[in-house]
Amino acid sequence: METVRESADVGVKQVADQLHERLRDYLESQYHIRNADVIAERRSLLEEVGTIGQQPYLETTPTYELGAPYAQLGLPDPLGEVLTVMSGWQPSIGVYPRPYVHQADALESFFNDGRDLIVATGTGSGKTETFLMPILGQLLLEASQRPASFQYFGCRALLLYPMNALVSDQVGRLRRLFGDERLNDLFRQRGGRHPRFGSYTSRTPYPGPRTSKKDRRHLDEVLRYYLEIENPPSDRDEDEKAVLKRRYHELRERGRWPAKDLAGFFGEPGRRWETRLRTQPGDSELMTRHEIQEQCPDILVTNYSMLEYMLLRPIERSIFRQTQQWLEQDERNQFILVLD
Repeated sequence: METVRESADVGVKQVADQLHERLRDYLESQYHIRNADVIAERRSLLEEVGTIGQQPYLETTPTYELGAPYAQLGLPDPLGEVLTVMSGWQPSIGVYPRPYVHQADALESFFNDGRDLIVATGTGSGKTETFLMPILGQLLLEASQRPASFQYFGCRALLLYPMNALVSDQVGRLRRLFGDERLNDLFRQRGGRHPRFGSYTSRTPYPGPRTSKKDRRHLDEVLRYYLEIENPPSDRDEDEKAVLKRRYHELRERGRWPAKDLAGFFGEPGRRWETRLRTQPGDSELMTRHEIQEQCPDILVTNYSMLEYMLLRPIERSIFRQTQQWLEQDERNQFILVLD
């Protein structure tokens, strides 16, 4: 396809005119007419706005109004102070110095007024943060005020999506936030451990009881793939190692790298699978179904269909049993449900 001619002074109108001209010329060349009067009449019709093209319009992304700093929102201690500290971290984990007005309203409504939230706002407005920051804050409050309760496994927040693709996107955001080691250190200082998250969908390996055969079939290849990128074999040349290093950093920046000690989780090759695939102390992400069933994560991401199966199948009962036991530890414990 021929591109629109380039010029230093070409603007939106010029580009639209050129596209209109190309389409008009195409129609006239494809549908030949001999009569000159009919040709002229057709040209007149094709030149009218709305026949084969509309006038160009520009749509700008709105600038959302900034709200008050976290310290001025009257949030329960120590949320305002801790969120302010996080907002100054570089590189950022997505907690910015001043939230948008709707983000600040969400924090105040959730923590100060105890309200449920319904958020409807535009693309690029930080809608995800309107529920991630309350979840983060709720975990911080429990770790600081109820450290004994914080030691129990259980789902503190369930994030529900209609399809797996949206689950995958949200997991990337959770990796960048809860996979950050600075955040983990802060939680360990206050609550003795750091939060964990995991996705539970049809893509999460693997269904049914755990067996060595299934471990090898579903996890051996994918874990070796990650480990080869993270620590290239010594027999690779320098160019290949450089390519793998760039891929590693790119995947981490995009939230496509598990927030997990993959080498420790994979274990020593050749050893029995029963002694491997153990959740490591520093892991923020639970990668397999058997991990989630054994130690229910604080944040669980799934879809409607999978949740229905989980509520019916005996193998997932441990997830709900652990959550129930956690809720019973303290009357202030609250379960958060997010429908995104």
